[in-house]
Amino acid sequence: MNRSGRSKRTMSRLIKEERERLQQKLVNDEASDFSHFSENDIEIRERVRVVEEISQIKDNLEETGTKSLKDNLRSWYIKYSPSRQAFDELLKILRIEHLDVPKSTKTIIGNSTEIGVKDVPPGEYRHYGICQQLQKVKELLKDREKVVLDIGIDGLPLYKSSNKGVWPILGKVVNENAIKVFLIGTYLGPSKPNSLKHYLLDFVTEVNNLTQNGVEINGRTLRFEIRAFICDAPAEAFICGTVGHTALNGCIRCTQKGKSIEGVTTFQTEVGEIVTDNHFSERMFPEIHKKCFRNIKTPLEKIGVRMISQFPLDVMHLLDLGIIRKILTRLFENKTACKICKEKKKRYRITWSHCGPLF
Repeated sequence: MNRSGRSKRTMSRLIKEERERLQQKLVNDEASDFSHFSENDIEIRERVRVVEEISQIKDNLEETGTKSLKDNLRSWYIKYSPSRQAFDELLKILRIEHLDVPKSTKTIIGNSTEIGVKDVPPGEYRHYGICQQLQKVKELLKDREKVVLDIGIDGLPLYKSSNKGVWPILGKVVNENAIKVFLIGTYLGPSKPNSLKHYLLDFVTEVNNLTQNGVEINGRTLRFEIRAFICDAPAEAFICGTVGHTALNGCIRCTQKGKSIEGVTTFQTEVGEIVTDNHFSERMFPEIHKKCFRNIKTPLEKIGVRMISQFPLDVMHLLDLGIIRKILTRLFENKTACKICKEKKKRYRITWSHCGPLF
């Protein structure tokens, strides 16, 4: 008989004997005066409750057929994402109750790549991890004393006919062209995450640990640092907890307030007072912050990220995809008189066809 079969029979026998013994003890006690109910009796009742719960676990296990206790525990771990310390304590309790389970969480969950999907309303999030991704390119980091990353966060739709979209967290090692952009975590859902805290929880926890303790590569501990966060305006507003870029206080770099002209938020050419990292941290200009973050720090602030200087203006979105694309679209597709003629369009297209890709 295999070990699994012996363990199930032993467990059944022990549970049956313990239940009968404790229930008989309770019958004898209940014949006596309840006013003298001792702490030992209370402990016995508690043990009966535990035994009954363990028995229920066993019954549920038998109903699952071929699915083992280890598989059930792994599924439970993936569903609820407890800390490893808490899960180790649970395994210890189950072993005390004579259940055949491993001693450590690592044995239960196996390869860490099998876990990590958790609910982040209204969608799901999976964290792949900075350390795990850096281990894949450790040979390219063997001569470094410090790992410096740029982080990119953005939201994009999956399909034109669906409202489902993803919000990936990407990493890029600074000054190392041989290392491509890698995925740190990704959120999938019908809209952006409801909670910034829940979305960034795993990322912030890992970054805080790496900043304080470093990252171990090739048997050496390298210092870790984030240089910048690269985001377009909507993503930056979400991550920084500020008002949207189309709001009248949408510029968080200065105190210039915009005006709405024919439905378009417009700013004057004069620059207002420059907003610094300290101004942001101290909430000196509360109107640029969302109401929910006017009295509390954002997740990135709590780990020391500088919310102005570490969020550079993105030239691609501001100029290339913003101003230049808008001008060209109006010149080529506008149905008013302010557009170029067909002959010039043809010449421009011939010229562009001879231009190679930027990268």
